Amino acid sequence: MARSSLSSEHPKRLDIPGLIVASMVTLCLGLAMPVVQLSSALYEDTRYSVLIGLLKFLQSGDYFLALLIFVFSAVFPVVKLIALVYLWFAPTVRENRRRNLRIIEPLGKWSMLDVLVVILFAGAVKLGFIADARVLYGAYVYGAAILMSMVAAVLMSNVAGPEPALSSMPRARSWLLPLLSLLGLLLLLLGMLMPLMQVEKWLFWHESYSILTGTLKLVIDGEYVMAAGFALFVIVLPLVLYISQLLSCLYQLTGRGGGRAVAWLVEFDRWVMTDVFALALFVAIVRLGQWTTVTPRPGLYFFGAAIAVSPLVSFWLRRLYRREET
Repeated sequence: MARSSLSSEHPKRLDIPGLIVASMVTLCLGLAMPVVQLSSALYEDTRYSVLIGLLKFLQSGDYFLALLIFVFSAVFPVVKLIALVYLWFAPTVRENRRRNLRIIEPLGKWSMLDVLVVILFAGAVKLGFIADARVLYGAYVYGAAILMSMVAAVLMSNVAGPEPALSSMPRARSWLLPLLSLLGLLLLLLGMLMPLMQVEKWLFWHESYSILTGTLKLVIDGEYVMAAGFALFVIVLPLVLYISQLLSCLYQLTGRGGGRAVAWLVEFDRWVMTDVFALALFVAIVRLGQWTTVTPRPGLYFFGAAIAVSPLVSFWLRRLYRREET
């Protein structure tokens, strides 16, 4: 098979290598810059970067959390950027490019784990007058690095070659699929509206937080950019995805074309970060449990169930529209 590089095939596409370089620079800065500041009436203010946070986890014996943050916040984005550089400049077989990009694309989304943990501390999980948390500029720089790498991967996918097309007509009809999709949407709405957790400090302070109240708390605290980003990736885009899945599931009952819409859903899903937010919740609950009493609330279980349903719906839709092998 003939080998060639994407850079030689598209010499005028300077936007892709430019985004990769910009992502590399901002990633290094974002890892070193402070991402959150903790304030307390009992202790002096403390600022943490991603790297300092890792050291604190190790010093306190939280080796699992340290490994989790290290892999998702440092290893994943670095590996993705190295892979993007290789796929852009190295001679590769054209038929393998999209498959390789599909493997590394999820690394960008999961690299947002630490940013979501910071948001939970600063917006949805404050400790009242005992302690306070504030998002710092490092979180924005780090988040920008991850988003630029995600955009670079999308642009590279557009020039890497066509995806295997889905059939325009479903191979069968499923009446159960719309019901499953509707269940996922209802679970998501309940997970967003109902409290995810209750945080208690001693006997005189406690508060419950949902996704919506946590976002509102960010706005009240003046974290407008962070609140907008959180609302977009954890509230708006998931709702659009789940509603679109339901419409596609209903449309397949007509037996008409719908393969293009299903392919669009697959592409759109890469920007939805509900699964990353769920893991961030786990990290935050474990970490906060060392300082306060954290009690899971019903919204947490509804939200987790919604995350489990959506991939099943997406997988089922792809099977309905997958082309028969000839």
